[in-house]
Formats: sequence, C-alpha cells, structure tokens
Amino acid sequence: MRIVVVGAGGFVGGYLRSHFAGAGHGVLPVGRATPLPKDAVDVVVDCNGDARRFWANENPHHSYRVTVESTVTRLAALRCRRYVYLSSVDVYGVARADRRANREDRPVSLDGLETYGLHKFQAEQAVRDRADRPLLLRVGTIIGPKLKKNPVYDAINGYPIHQTPESTLTLITLAKLAEAIDRLLAADAIGTFNVTASASITIAGMLARVAESLGRPAADIAFAAELLTTAYDISVDKLAALMVLPDSAAMLADYLSGSR
Repeated sequence: MRIVVVGAGGFVGGYLRSHFAGAGHGVLPVGRATPLPKDAVDVVVDCNGDARRFWANENPHHSYRVTVESTVTRLAALRCRRYVYLSSVDVYGVARADRRANREDRPVSLDGLETYGLHKFQAEQAVRDRADRPLLLRVGTIIGPKLKKNPVYDAINGYPIHQTPESTLTLITLAKLAEAIDRLLAADAIGTFNVTASASITIAGMLARVAESLGRPAADIAFAAELLTTAYDISVDKLAALMVLPDSAAMLADYLSGSR
C-alpha cells in the first residue's frame, strides 16, 4: 500500500512512518514543510494537530487552526481510499470516566467540553463528512520511544506531577497503536474506535511502577503545588473484538522495560 503519514516528524507519526516502512509499505512522509502529494494514495494516516491538552485549552485560536482548519485543508487536497484520523478520548469530556457513556455508538456531549476535546471532535466531524472511508481513532495517553511529555514522562524525568494520586490514566503504547491500525485496515473497518488499554491506572500506581523500574523510592517523585483530578475509564469492547488489549499497568511495564 501507499500510505501518507501526516505529522511524520512527530512522536506518533515518526514511529508509524518507520512501522509502515518496515512492513513493506510505500510511505510518503508529510511534515510542516512538506507539500501534500498530488497523486492518489491508498491510505492517509493523519497524526497532525496539537497534542498539548492544557496548552490547547489556553490557546483556543491557535489550537483551532492547527487541529481543525489544517485537517479540512488536507481533506480537500489529498486523494485517498482510506483516511485514518488520530483523535483523542478527551472528546468524551466528563464521560471519559463512564464506560457506558463513552462507547463509540454513544453521542458526544459538547456541554462543558474542553477546547482540546472540542477541536479534536470538530476535526473528526470534518473527516467523517468529507472522507469516503473514514476511520476515527480515539486514542488514550500514548507512551513509547522518544516520549517527550505527559505524566509518565514527568515521573521518569523527575518533573513535578500535576494530577492527584487517585487520578486515573488510560495508556496505550505506540506498538499497540500501530497494531490497532494494522488490524483495522486489514479488516477494512470504518467508523470510530476507542484505542487504549483495557483498564486504567491511578497516578499513584503509575508512580510506584516508575519508581520500581528506576530503582528509587516513589516518595522522591514530587507533586506540583496545584493538582488536577482526572478520571478515565474507557470502553474498548469494539476494538477488543479484533485484538488483545492489555491493561494500562501492562502497557506501562512494557514501555518501562524497553525504555531502560
């Protein structure tokens, strides 16, 4: 297959570029300074858009341009059979904590939705409306080689943690994300899929496992002065019918074993 990877210079796009090339596909990487291909391709995997949740919430105009407007521009320019858009489980807002409410067949409520989640959802809508065979992936917190941000990164690198110990995360390794894309493309799937671990992990649990992996006391990991509470419990039954999805603790253990 000929696959365009948008955002190929980034954390996720760079990994997927190598993954698809290693599988024997023809990969056309697209970065900030790379023109979009004019010829038709089999698949577009769009990893672009701002992934900084808190920054996006504080800079809504810029977030809209890089997440929504840029997606619409690519949809108008690219010719492809399949369009895969990497979104976020944050489109569910407060429903992130309720598996009954965040199944893929449930409507997304815009009430109280943060800017980051809203813009991801608007980009989803553009793909759903304009692509012939859209595949929308609502992804959890990603961990993997060349990780540069998120609470796992902070814990490993000794930066303050900004969430309460009882807050929960839902993790997905880059390897499992790539496997999910492979399986969904092979199944010629369309529509929306939650792509994350089968169960969440608390911040306290994550910190304990990071500390154990690094051989240092968990008490050495500091918390910020002001803490947020986050709760994630995402339904993955739809994707679990196609592949094995470990829980977040197992995803973390796999990443930590490789990161050393």
